[in-house]
Amino acid sequence: MTSQSLGASGGSVPVSPPIPGEELSVALALVNTRLDGPEGRVDLLSDPASARAWLTVHGLVSAGAGECGAADLPLDADAVARLTGLRESIRILFDARLAGGVDSAGGADGVAGFLGVGGGAQAGFPGLAAALDDVNTAFAAAPCVTRLVWDENGPQVTQQRRSGDPLAKVLAALAASAAELLAGPLADRLARCEAHNCIRVFIRTHAARHVCSTRCGDRVRAARHYARKRERERDQERARERKQGTVRREHLTTGTDSGGSDGRAGP
Repeated sequence: MTSQSLGASGGSVPVSPPIPGEELSVALALVNTRLDGPEGRVDLLSDPASARAWLTVHGLVSAGAGECGAADLPLDADAVARLTGLRESIRILFDARLAGGVDSAGGADGVAGFLGVGGGAQAGFPGLAAALDDVNTAFAAAPCVTRLVWDENGPQVTQQRRSGDPLAKVLAALAASAAELLAGPLADRLARCEAHNCIRVFIRTHAARHVCSTRCGDRVRAARHYARKRERERDQERARERKQGTVRREHLTTGTDSGGSDGRAGP
């Protein structure tokens, strides 16, 4: 796994193969910061430097993050724990969606249960209610307040930046991204990679896609090739066993037919 340098900002972000959909949803990219690598599970947000690097790459902490962004964000171990805690809550929401969780009413209104409007979806999926609470708590710290103003140009909608915890603003943006994905048109294309031991989630680019990356596709093809090879070997072994069994039966039958009861040749 390679890494992308951020120069003077400090730290670097390990680069995994591009995952379809991460460019559309920063919440999806957040969930995929915990993945399985060649040497075991990898966490791209394992320490403050790594977390800051990842947030910077995704435009959540920088001078150019927008008027309601978080340009100055102090990060320590507690802040990283808040960030990864929200990540796991969003993962639970994605898992619930992938498991087919809908509100008891079903249909297009089913997603209401995921956003706290209904109660049916929360009853059948472990951890969903707590995950909803975490995401909605993050929403409460939204970095901007939408306001209607009226000036010489008439009525206009503006966004007013709120003061407060800079990290809470980042978490609010991530929660909003998760909600937009879950409640939006891309939700039906959300998928879990089918490669062995891969835990990443992606957005299907076409119906036949079942893996998140070329690397995982290669792993799946290699696993299928190995499985076919093992099945051929088992078939060959079963064929040998059947042949050996037939030979033994023929030998016993021939011996019985050509000899007496004591096994000696007849007169």
